Amino acid sequence: MLKLARGHVTYELGVIHPEEPELVEFFPLHMVKRESRDSFESDAAPIAVWPEIGSRAFLRAVVGANEVIRDGWIVVQDGRYRYRVDQERGDEVRIVLSEYLGCRVVW
Repeated sequence: MLKLARGHVTYELGVIHPEEPELVEFFPLHMVKRESRDSFESDAAPIAVWPEIGSRAFLRAVVGANEVIRDGWIVVQDGRYRYRVDQERGDEVRIVLSEYLGCRVVW
């Protein structure tokens, strides 16, 4: 999961994190409380810190969503893999595998 998160943060933000993250957590989505799942799934707050100019995250924020972005998540394959990258609380990557396993990594 850490390798996937590092790849997503580098691809989306152009930021390389070789150091260990501050937080790595993963959990079965159906096992967490409704409030926790809603918080994990919800959109982040309005953009307070804009991504680096020229990064994919900046272009998505300026140009807007396209067919692969749904509710703030980048959908790689429906029902199988989606992720989102946020910089509101540091560099954060959230991943969902098979609509079963949730993961969050923060640097």
